Amino acid sequence: MFRRKKSTLLAAFGLAGLQTVTEPGRRIVAEESAGRGLALPWDDSAAFACRAVDMAMQDRAGVRDALGCIFFNRGLIETLAGSARFHQEVFMTPAWPESYRNDDDRRHGFVAAIDEYHRSCRAYDRL
Repeated sequence: MFRRKKSTLLAAFGLAGLQTVTEPGRRIVAEESAGRGLALPWDDSAAFACRAVDMAMQDRAGVRDALGCIFFNRGLIETLAGSARFHQEVFMTPAWPESYRNDDDRRHGFVAAIDEYHRSCRAYDRL
């Protein structure tokens, strides 16, 4: 089993030449941890959410004129549901109990990850 299945899958898509966008949450945690750490989700969820929205909008703008499919590892739908156009078919992957692990960048538990997956599915249904 891969430790991070979605991240591993996204990396494989990239190696196959497909366009990918990595998860904003982990990028934010890495940047904040390397700096002053003012927008970490476990310290200031509002500041983290603002950074996530900004990053998702930058990610979207960065691929606006791209051709073909683009695979996002989270962030965009969770932050921009209803404000952007997407393909009618989406590929969703829930957290898997066999591979889900907490680490310094992921402190929320498996149940919270499943809840987030269901919120994302509902957001896609509204598009």
